[in-house]
Parts: sequence; C-alpha cells; structure tokens
Amino acid sequence: MSSQTALERLRDPEQQATKALARLLVDDALDTPMAELVRPDWLASQLAAGLEAATRTDRLRELAQQALDEAMARWGHSDAALRSEVPEELVEPLLKALSHPYVPSEELVWRILDQPVFMSLMSEVLENSFKGFRSRMSGVDDKLLGGFGRRAAKRGRGLFGGVAESVVGAVAGEVEHQFDRRLSEFLSKATGEALRVVARHVADQAHAESYAEVRTGIFNTVMDIPIKELAAEALDARPMAYVDVVLQGLTGAIAADSFVDDTTRRLQTLMDEVGTGTFGAWLEEVGLRDVWTESTVELLAERLSSTVQTDAFAAWWTDLHAAP
Repeated sequence: MSSQTALERLRDPEQQATKALARLLVDDALDTPMAELVRPDWLASQLAAGLEAATRTDRLRELAQQALDEAMARWGHSDAALRSEVPEELVEPLLKALSHPYVPSEELVWRILDQPVFMSLMSEVLENSFKGFRSRMSGVDDKLLGGFGRRAAKRGRGLFGGVAESVVGAVAGEVEHQFDRRLSEFLSKATGEALRVVARHVADQAHAESYAEVRTGIFNTVMDIPIKELAAEALDARPMAYVDVVLQGLTGAIAADSFVDDTTRRLQTLMDEVGTGTFGAWLEEVGLRDVWTESTVELLAERLSSTVQTDAFAAWWTDLHAAP
C-alpha cells in the first residue's frame, strides 16, 4: 500500500482509522501506572507557567462571567429537574459514595461547629424553647397566683385586700425577673455544651448509617429540584465573588518563590501513594471507566480527524514515508 493510499484511508471518515488510533492512545494511557504518565516537576512547572499567564489579565474572570451568563441563559428558566440532565452513569457511583457509613471525628465536627453563627443559632433555639415553656407556665401562674390570690384579695376588705393583691403581683414579677436573669446565665453556658452534644452525635459510629441516609436524602432532594430554582439560588450566592477570591488566591500562591518546589513535592507524594496503580483501575473502581473512555475517545478522534486533513500533516506523512 502506498503512503498516499494510506493517507486517504486515514482521512476517510468511513474507515474510522482515527477513532481506532484514539482508542489505542486512551487504552494505553489508562493501563499505564499514573507515576509513569507524567513527571511531577514537569507538571508543576507547566502548571505554574499556565496559571501565571492566565492571571496576568482579566481574561479568566471574563471567561467565568461569560460561562455564568451562558448557563443562566440556558438553565435560568428550565422546569426540568437536575436529575434529567445528569448522566445516570454518574448518579449511581455518587450515591454509592455518599451511602458509605462514614462519620468524621468528634474534634473535626466541633471545630466546624465552634463558630459564632452556630453558637447564635443554638442559643436562639434553646432560648425559644425555654420561653415557650415559660409561656405555658405563665398560664398556670395565672390560674394559681393570679387566680386564687387575686380572688382572695378581692374578697378581702380595705388595706389587707390591697396588700394581698400587691404581694401576688410582686411575686409574679420577681419570678419573671429571676427567670430572665437565670435564662441568660444558662444560655451562656449551655450553648457550647449543646453543640458538643451535636458533635458527639454526628461522630458516633452508631449513627453512621443514619447520616449516610441523610447524605443520600439530600442528594436526591437536590437532584429533583427544578434547575431554574437551583440557578436562582446560585445567582443569589454571588458566584463571581468566589471567582475573585480564587483568582486572588492563585495570584498570591503563584507569586511565591516556593510554588513550583512545593507543588512538585505534593505531586510526588501523591504519585508515591498511588504506586503502580493506574488511572484506568481507579476509574474502574468508581464505576466511571466506560463513560470516561468513550467520551475521551470521541474527543481525541475528533481532533485527530481534523489534524490529518491539514496540509502540514500531509507533508509530515510524505516525509515519513520518503526513501532515506
């Protein structure tokens, strides 16, 4: 077969030669140990160069804003549930991961909960509960002190009747005052302990299955919410503010002299932990190998098909097959 005939077959979409080549490349990459796919120092230097170039201008922010605008235009009025747009191949592995009966350590949960907003929330819950109890008890006071005492005062005569009514009112007022003062003291001490109880409950291995059900329940709830509602919530959260924070963080990190060395060390540690494991094995473990392989093959085949049609590729191909 001549080189020209081979080139024509390579370019012929009916032959699907580029797709077969793409599959060979992908399969080889999936079966190669991750530590051999890329050198940590090279990846770190390329990452630094790319991020530095990207953060020099406002282009990244403009792209993020453009992506946000396009997403809102597409999804902002969609009544479809999120589940209808998420591939089923992703849903099952995610549910499997979320349903794993895991509980964090108590100290980790406590560090998360030990924040002013959670303290305020717990204090408000406790205060409302006790005030509700006091309100119910006030009804009892009215029947006992306010009812019996005042009726007795009314049946009395002259000075002693007025004294009785005043005493009843003073007792009731003192009870209210003492309740408010003691409640404030109680809340200042009890709020932290109540959050500690929450931390212990979340970290208790006996509740692992229950919290796994909570995670999967939240996931399913979100998946069944109309996309337009999720889009509105996301927009209210001012997503571009988070983009600005990320960009500022990247700019500061890249400016550090140790960025490349630190990144290389972290990548090397990750590679050492992976050992001889392959990317394909990891994808297989999480149930994503098939969908990832097919999508990557399609993308790579599309680029290869475009490349082989160029004059530059034809010239390279001719030189490759030229007589020495």
